[in-house]
Amino acid sequence: FSDFPIGQIFLQEPEANSIVKKDRTVKVWISKGKALVQVPNLTGMNYLDAKVIAEQKGLILDKVFTVKAQGKYNEVLATDPNTDTLMTRGEKISFLVNGAEQIAEITMPDLIGLSFDSALNILTKNSL
Repeated sequence: FSDFPIGQIFLQEPEANSIVKKDRTVKVWISKGKALVQVPNLTGMNYLDAKVIAEQKGLILDKVFTVKAQGKYNEVLATDPNTDTLMTRGEKISFLVNGAEQIAEITMPDLIGLSFDSALNILTKNSL
């Protein structure tokens, strides 16, 4: 992938204007166009999880706006650009995140002796 249009050579070896021997192998790289990614649906996810997914797609986190809203603390309420928008790798994405921390006291369950999956299930049910 490159910034050149699809089908155009964007790199060559040897470099232009260098002196080469006759019958030398010449390598060229042909562009597939820009590397586009589709903005995944990150709404409803925890901000940290959404950030990791966006970065794995090659997007750069720009701004994070917080509002106090119903729902879970640190939940992604919206993205800019919106879900399913095609973007070039390296473009910026912003998040609107719920900053209303809803404090609830929960008794820590005993996880000793449980499998990881069982413990994860219990923790998730208790919002931990």
